[in-house]
Amino acid sequence: GYILEVLNGGVPAKPGEIGEVVITDLNNYCLPFIRYRIGDLAVATDPNFVCPCGRGLPLVGNIEGRVQSIIQGTDGRYVPGTFFAHYLKEFDHAIQRFQVVQEQPNAMTFRVVKGGRYSDDVLAEILATFREYLGEDLKIDVEFVESVEMVRTGKRLASVSRLPIDFQKRGLRPSPKLSN
Repeated sequence: GYILEVLNGGVPAKPGEIGEVVITDLNNYCLPFIRYRIGDLAVATDPNFVCPCGRGLPLVGNIEGRVQSIIQGTDGRYVPGTFFAHYLKEFDHAIQRFQVVQEQPNAMTFRVVKGGRYSDDVLAEILATFREYLGEDLKIDVEFVESVEMVRTGKRLASVSRLPIDFQKRGLRPSPKLSN
């Protein structure tokens, strides 16, 4: 009943490339949803790949998060919001909670709730990695906070972008470091 596509720059994403998930609903005759952008990012798979289960339909790769969680670097590259959660897992001794917020291009705010073994050296290592993935000239403001607020759905968002990102008007490219 649906056609699911993974698009980047308005065209099908190449196998292994991250794109925006769009859906066409074939059963809704009252209000057609044609290439409806649901806000999710996913990895495109090879359309000729056959699932080991024998089902025979195209597959979608890993779900990489939400479009509104993309943090853009200084030269058009980006990292999905899931990057921060995965990378910062190894620093849970120093960073109890965090949130990355981007409100303007070439800059971001890193909100930090300090953990029991926080140190400035750990913070410097984290910020160096962020710049490695997003650009050495990325401006990063660090805010030490008591808590990271939940949104109305009861979740704490690891990253929030308030930039107008349109995955379909211009294709974005992930940080080259993500594929290393």
